[in-house]
Amino acid sequence: MNLLELYNTNPDFKTYVDRYSKTYKLSVAEALTHKLVREVAEYYTGKTDNKPLEYSGDILKSSEFEEDKSC
Repeated sequence: MNLLELYNTNPDFKTYVDRYSKTYKLSVAEALTHKLVREVAEYYTGKTDNKPLEYSGDILKSSEFEEDKSC
């Protein structure tokens, strides 16, 4: 799905792009070329495809945060 198609089919993304365009005084076409808008589109694409947000597990169990037992 391209950004223009997403803009035309997803009301939440359309609202975001319209606000972004108004805030930065851009056309919708210009706003759709911005990196931040493309990143938000990825979020909405995942949301509209009913894909769960990825979660890599409990951050506290990461090896970086393991308790130092050498003391």
